This record gives sequence, structure tokens and C-alpha cells, in this order.
Amino acid sequence: ALERDRDGRRVHARLPEVLTVSRPATGRRIDIRRGLTFGRGVPVVPYSSRLLLGFLADRDIGLVSGNVAVWGDVAGSNDLVQAALANQPPYSAANPAFSNRPAVGPGNGTTQFMRTSGNVDLTAQTDITHALVFRYGGIGLIYDAGAVGAFGGFFVNSSGANVLLRFLATAGAQQAFFAATVGTVYRLIYVLHVNSGTTYPTLYINGVAGTPGGTSDRGFSAPRTHTLLARQDVAGAWSDSTVAASLIYGGALTAPEIVALDAWLQANFT
Repeated sequence: ALERDRDGRRVHARLPEVLTVSRPATGRRIDIRRGLTFGRGVPVVPYSSRLLLGFLADRDIGLVSGNVAVWGDVAGSNDLVQAALANQPPYSAANPAFSNRPAVGPGNGTTQFMRTSGNVDLTAQTDITHALVFRYGGIGLIYDAGAVGAFGGFFVNSSGANVLLRFLATAGAQQAFFAATVGTVYRLIYVLHVNSGTTYPTLYINGVAGTPGGTSDRGFSAPRTHTLLARQDVAGAWSDSTVAASLIYGGALTAPEIVALDAWLQANFT
């Protein structure tokens, strides 16, 4: 349909609620949503030159029967994939928990997850910054960049009333945590300082600098796959959370940069 602006001079071609088109260069499928007009793009990710891995629920989504089969990596080509229909999480183009914005999940807590198509190498990073927008379900792994029994990764886990940021390096994993409420949407941004001793991580929760319990600061021993919502090979790790965005940056974002990133996430995903 065509719409004319109030000034009567500009005509926009409006798209249907979800129009799935193919990206010629990669073959991935992308969603273009109503409210965007021809000649405009989706919002540019802040500090994109430093982005190592990124998943945003308003773009690069490939659906099969309403479930997510591919979630494109906005930083490159390490997409999250799930070939088995029974393991694909649902997709909502207008999730009420996220102010009617898109989101992936909730996971069913028993079978659904997505994993990167290849390993992500963070071994050369001195620091990383991870931003995660999610609705806390209360059970299972929300984000996993490691492997149980194989040190040198990190994950965001749920444990009752706490969200755990756990960093694997030696036996007895180091961890930070904050109190969380089931059913609440969180914008979590934290900086993991690699191999710099047992200092507290930088942690922002919904734009406010937090004081996490525990310690972090461990290295990455090998490239790892990254998983959203669960791990298929770990008993009891399935998640019932919902994710709208996950961004991993190389290096430590400064406090002003974190505040600006949080404001962007809030404006576009919550």
C-alpha cells in the first residue's frame, strides 16, 4: 500500500507485517518489518567495527513453520542454526514482554536451542563486552560460550532467584551473579577482563552500574561454539527464557559507551 506523509509531498511504500526475502550474497533469509520504508535500513548497531558476534531479533531471522531455523550473525557469518524442527525455538514479531518488539523464545525448557554454525575464537581478546537482552525464565542456560568439563569459556545461567555470569578457567569456576525476578526483561551488559586476576567484572543492569557478587576475569583456552537458550548435551540446562538481542564486542567498552549502548538497546528492543 502507498501512504502519503502529512505534508502531502512524500509517498512511501508500506510493507506487510512480515515479508521474508532472500539476501542474494549469502542466501540467508531476512525479515523486513512494517514501519520501515523503502530507502531506509534497520538501525545501525553501535560500535559495529568492534562487534565480534551479534544476534538481533529484528533482523536476519529465518523461520520454518513459525519457529527459528536460522538467526543471522550481524557481525559476520557465524549464524545461529537449528535444523531440527522439534528443537527450534518460537519467534514472536510483537512480543508483549518487549513492548511488542521481536524476540526469540521462550524456550520450552526441554528441547529448544540454537547454536553457532562454527566455533567463535576469542582467544586473542584482552577483554570482551557482552550485551544480552532477555526475559528471565528462571531455569537453564540462557547463553553459553563454553563447554562443560572444558575450561576457557563463559555462560549466563539461571539459578532460582539469581542470574549467574560464570567464567570457566580452572576447576571451581569463577562467577558473578545478581538477583533476578522471573518474568522480568533485563538489559545486561558486562565486561569480562581476560587473565587480569580476580577482580570484579564491570556489570550494568538496565542501564545502572551494578555491584556483582563473586569474581570473574578468566581467559579463553580455545575457540568455542556459542549457544542460545540451552545446550543439547548437558542435562538440566534447557532454558525457558526469551532473547531479543545478544552482542559480543572485542575489547572493554567504556562506561559512556555502555550507557549509550544500553540506551540503544532500550529504544530498539525493550
